[in-house]
Amino acid sequence: MQVEGWNEVMELELDDLAEALKDTRDRIGNLEQAIWLLEKRIVEVMEERGATIADTEGHTVKVTIPVTYDYNVLAGLREVIDPNLLKDCYEPAGEKVVKFGEKWNMTKAKKLSSYGSEHASIIEAAKIPGRPKVMIKNKEEEGDPR
Repeated sequence: MQVEGWNEVMELELDDLAEALKDTRDRIGNLEQAIWLLEKRIVEVMEERGATIADTEGHTVKVTIPVTYDYNVLAGLREVIDPNLLKDCYEPAGEKVVKFGEKWNMTKAKKLSSYGSEHASIIEAAKIPGRPKVMIKNKEEEGDPR
């Protein structure tokens, strides 16, 4: 897969790369805000029309509103309905046995390195590097990021 403008990017120096990345992130932030505002207005217009689906000249617009339920209010159903009717839709609070894999707290486990080189080498060998994250700040705005 070839990214548009990749050859130009490969020619940039670090200062220019950092500035380009910061500018791109700023533009993405502006676009995300624009998307949020547009979606908000679409929901308002659809609510004014009393519609959940609308056709425009080139699009079909559909608004779905996820629903959650207040379990404290639903508790009232247990008082007014035959419990046999609830068996397929209600499960009372209780405990379940759940299997899960082992878990390591590496903040604490890394301290085991001080017990010797064998301990330290095991911990070092277990490291799996993640994806590098690049953070860029304007020196004028937030001080030197070093």
